[in-house]
Amino acid sequence: MFWNNQVDGIVCHNCYMRDLAPKHECTSCGIRKAVHRWVRADRPYCRTCYGREVNVAPCQYCHRRRTIARREHGRSVCDSCYRRLLQPRQQCSQCDAVGIVAYFTKTGDPVCQTCYGKKFRPRERCSLCNQRRIVKTRVDELPVCHACYSRHINLAQCSRCGQFRTVGARTGRGAPLCRACHESRREPEPCALCGESKRVHGKTALGEPVCGPCYMRHLQPRFRCTDCGNVRIIVSRPSKNTALCSKCYQRRKYSSLESTSRAGLGSEPV
Repeated sequence: MFWNNQVDGIVCHNCYMRDLAPKHECTSCGIRKAVHRWVRADRPYCRTCYGREVNVAPCQYCHRRRTIARREHGRSVCDSCYRRLLQPRQQCSQCDAVGIVAYFTKTGDPVCQTCYGKKFRPRERCSLCNQRRIVKTRVDELPVCHACYSRHINLAQCSRCGQFRTVGARTGRGAPLCRACHESRREPEPCALCGESKRVHGKTALGEPVCGPCYMRHLQPRFRCTDCGNVRIIVSRPSKNTALCSKCYQRRKYSSLESTSRAGLGSEPV
């Protein structure tokens, strides 16, 4: 939050970048947007192009060449791995679950992402459907919800198939692609581990393509499970010092459901 003289009030960073920041033509996509970073003082980059083309490196955990969110002891960590493995977690004041904090109440109590979306995230009346919902974007300063944005605004002629569809992605030059064409662009490549031609799921530390099965079998990071003690792929972290593999997570889940079911049956009147 910071004071802005254009509106004579306090503006958050997201709203400033969206509505008030000076616009320049991005060096990569050519679209006039708010500048996220300047490279060598004469090359402006928007947030998307900067993360996709400049701020990229092999992640030390998943070994994929991705946008870097943090650097731990001089080694790069992508945003997905940071959120999944390293980001601090606290107990939510609303549901008591341990998770990533998305919001703090006025009294300083932490709120997880799920509870923030359900109870605290601001809502406005959509200018198209007239429903009170979370705002996805604004058109001519009028709020538009997620559903109406996808249904009425996020539409364009696909630069590949020529059909007028929902935009699923954009090319490096900003040209729209529908979801089907975006998925079909991922041409199969020979996997560096098994040699079969498949869609690339990740890459090795040397940048070699790896298919999905080989990535899960050889490159997916593994940690010691708190319950069984085996070093396996971790699927859940219910608390700060607890990491669960798939089998132990399912065992806990079914035990919890069984206990809840028994408690419900026991409380029914005879």
